[in-house]
Amino acid sequence: MSGSTGNITVSATGADILNTVGVTSNYTATASDEYIGVDSTSLVTVTLPVGITGRQYTIKEEHGTGTGKVNVQGSNSEKIDGSAFKQLSANASLTVVFRAGQWRII
Repeated sequence: MSGSTGNITVSATGADILNTVGVTSNYTATASDEYIGVDSTSLVTVTLPVGITGRQYTIKEEHGTGTGKVNVQGSNSEKIDGSAFKQLSANASLTVVFRAGQWRII
C-alpha cells in the first residue's frame, strides 16, 4: 500500500498447491497433510490427528475396485459427525474440518 497515493497492489503467482500423500497401509495423518490418497486391496485405517480448530483433511479411496476399503477415524474420543469412524467404498472421498470438539464432514 502506498502511503502517498492510497493505492493497494495485490499480486499472486502460481496455483494453490495441496500437500498430498499416498498410502497403502494404516496411516496417521500429520499436520502437513491435506489430501491422503489410499491405494490398497485390503482395509486401511486413516487416523486423524488430535483436532485443531479449522484443520481440514480430504481422504480418498483411490484403488477403485476389489475389496479394499478405507476407515477414517479420529484420535482418542474425537468423533466424525458423531461416529467413531466413517468407511469409504471404492472411489469415495471424505473431507472433514475440526470444529467444536469433533471432526465435521463438509
